[in-house]
Amino acid sequence: MDVDVFLPAAPKGFIAEGIAEYRKRLSGFCELRLFYGDGPSRSPARVGGSRVNMLVGGPDAADFTSEGFAAWLRAQMNRSASRFSFWAPRSGENPRIAWDGAIRLTYIETDWDLTALILAEQIYRAFMILNGSPYHK
Repeated sequence: MDVDVFLPAAPKGFIAEGIAEYRKRLSGFCELRLFYGDGPSRSPARVGGSRVNMLVGGPDAADFTSEGFAAWLRAQMNRSASRFSFWAPRSGENPRIAWDGAIRLTYIETDWDLTALILAEQIYRAFMILNGSPYHK
């Protein structure tokens, strides 16, 4: 499974180190790839309808608990999704493309780099929940 995360720029310091750690931990479940720039200029390509494109944050974002995000991820995989794209934009940056939906993983308003770290941790946590690990407790 591939997980692509689009970020405005490369994270720095402890946030970059944290994301790198979660990339290592996730390597047994998926490939977490990071892309940097002003956000995708078009929706990432769909492969046989198996890609899910999600915006992280925003006023219309669906709120997820850790268990809820894990259930959502499982439901997407059960529908044959094997590729996921997430975009963590800067505050106030509007998507120029259509996304399948928007998710919110925390009630705290954060900058894009911390949002990316939280996303990486929540993806890892979701896989731990799906595999019956007590990691999230």
